[in-house]
Amino acid sequence: VQGLMADVVVNCDNDHYFTAGPLADELPIEERFSEAGLRKYIDLIARGGRVTHVFMCAVGQRANYDSKICDPIWMALDEAKARLNGVKAQDEQITLGLEWPRNVKRFYDLGIDPYKVWIDYCRSSGKVQFWLSQRMNDIHNSDMGWNIRTSRFWYDHPELRRKDRIDPTWKDGSGWPDVAFDYSKPEVREYEFAVFKELVDRYDADGFELDFMRWWQNLSPRKGREQAPILTAFIVRCRRYLDGLEKARGHRIGLAARCASSYEVARELGMDAEAWAREGLVDIVAVANFFAAADFDCDLAGWKRRLAAANPRVKVVASACDNIGCAGEAVTFTPEAVRGFADIAAQAGADGLYFFNYAWFTHACRDVFRDEDLMALPPRGDRRYPCSYHDCTADDDAMKCRQLPVESGQAAALRLNVGSPAADGETVSVIVGYDKTVDAPRVALNGVPALAAEPAASKPCGSALDISTGSRFCYGKEVKCAFRCRFPSSALRAGHNEVSVSSVAGARLVWAEIEIKGS
Repeated sequence: VQGLMADVVVNCDNDHYFTAGPLADELPIEERFSEAGLRKYIDLIARGGRVTHVFMCAVGQRANYDSKICDPIWMALDEAKARLNGVKAQDEQITLGLEWPRNVKRFYDLGIDPYKVWIDYCRSSGKVQFWLSQRMNDIHNSDMGWNIRTSRFWYDHPELRRKDRIDPTWKDGSGWPDVAFDYSKPEVREYEFAVFKELVDRYDADGFELDFMRWWQNLSPRKGREQAPILTAFIVRCRRYLDGLEKARGHRIGLAARCASSYEVARELGMDAEAWAREGLVDIVAVANFFAAADFDCDLAGWKRRLAAANPRVKVVASACDNIGCAGEAVTFTPEAVRGFADIAAQAGADGLYFFNYAWFTHACRDVFRDEDLMALPPRGDRRYPCSYHDCTADDDAMKCRQLPVESGQAAALRLNVGSPAADGETVSVIVGYDKTVDAPRVALNGVPALAAEPAASKPCGSALDISTGSRFCYGKEVKCAFRCRFPSSALRAGHNEVSVSSVAGARLVWAEIEIKGS
């Protein structure tokens, strides 16, 4: 087995442990309010020995501890009581969200600090490294009149935002970055550094993460490249603060940063990871999608080459949120997609994998994370490689490099990335999906015509969770008709492959992927 990568990072949201959904099948919510429950959570994540790092988000706009800088999350409980008096429109949103602050408060009423328990257990057991993550610009639900995540500081300081209001044409949260804080403003940097300092002073973690992907717009509109030194200077300040604590704590304190998966997009956003590496500021750079589509076409080899030239000590890890998508549709990862993503990362020479929103994955996916062969070369197990895109950009939507959808009556020429070619005994297929029922198209893979085409399940099939409806779909929920087109394994190349699809009248092509199955 060649190319086994060292690191598997699992990132847990600030609400994961404190809500019933994640891992409820293995750790029911009522078993969690003890040190034993907290330790079991780490055991479940680390089971199998493949996970090397747990990154736990402790603070977004509000903190999961008794912060003196930003609001503790349990402040939302009293705020919600006031708003529930006669407020009907948001009753459901308020009520559903209160489990999180209520359960965090329950811990502190018991005199238990979950993060201190996790740090002590991880260090004494040696199971995993435990890092704390700070969301540098969390802007969840900012289009609501009130929500549990949003701090008083954000409400009180509209002058510190990138724009004074959300563009009304945006839909479903896509405009939230408009009203994120603008780090070009000194007051924002002072506030966020104070949050960072308090987090570091409070917790002796193995490392800390600056998550610039929640959200990804951190500087003035269309000034990311110009203002990039501002973000770099902020990271310098954080690194220097950690340096000053290392002697007293007796260990290296790591620093990680998450940035956009596309190098060009990252530069447009002011995320100059080469400078961060060159100046020795970070130990890990996680190149990441935002939410809707894990980036199977990320130039990981390019990232690795650039950062290795700047500082060979810096690790590049491929980060995926919990969704795959071809045309903006969010469909939760399947085990086969996890293996495909891992194969691409391994072939590109990445130093590891980073799974964001881990606890929301299906039980089957969690088993894949524990597989000792997850990042082996040659890869093992069934794999999927969807036609993805860059789901976060600067202010230029063309930078998403979206290939789908293809409109009715148009032929498609797609470029799909895989890591390794198929091994002997494996079968290769291209799956195409349409938003209406149609006859099978003609499909070719690198100029080789399909051997056969057969209907593929597009109805609910149990392999992926659509988080907006709770239904389960094989592909995007807009797919009404799909075909599995089989090819000789020799037609598939390592890396990028050309897929041509004939024009089809009356339907849009909305999904495409390469599928490899074992014998």
